[in-house]
Amino acid sequence: MKQKMILMFMIIFLISYSAYAIDNAAKKKYPYSILTKDYGILNERDLNDDLEPEPFSLEKPPNDISGHVYWQCFPRDRVSTTLEDAGSSGYSSFSPEKGDDNDGYLTITVYSKPGILHKYEMRRHWPLTGTKQRFDRFIKIMRGEKYVCLAGSFFLRETRTRHEQKQQVYFWTFEKLKTKKGCDSYFEPVNCS
Repeated sequence: MKQKMILMFMIIFLISYSAYAIDNAAKKKYPYSILTKDYGILNERDLNDDLEPEPFSLEKPPNDISGHVYWQCFPRDRVSTTLEDAGSSGYSSFSPEKGDDNDGYLTITVYSKPGILHKYEMRRHWPLTGTKQRFDRFIKIMRGEKYVCLAGSFFLRETRTRHEQKQQVYFWTFEKLKTKKGCDSYFEPVNCS
């Protein structure tokens, strides 16, 4: 009886794992959607975008903004999330209404390799209190996780010099964040599958 229970558990686990993992067929179907290893976090639904990405290379990124969404997954200890008070001009950047709340500026920075940074930025500033709620959700989803996957569309590569070292900074428009614990998206609601 005990062996049958273990066998049933293993079958259920394998079926559920295969339903959510990226298999070779999905990799062939969406060959350019993910730029790194996915660590078992992403599935075919994550890669299925309305606009199929074109080939992308960090060494030679495109000169024009294509709007294609690419996934990258990184060790959690290389991912930093910051929330800044952007001040207020009396009007929130998302609304023509005069407001009391300052704008918040949320950025996810990844130190992927020595000399290479990825900055995922939001499409616009939001009131600080709402941006703080999103910041807290991001932190909660990443807490205790080994890897974090980020989706975004590339818009700029910049070469900087810091401490006499050249640094490549890749700027992305943030779309989604996903770990094995859950996910969040710039656009609400998000379907965490």
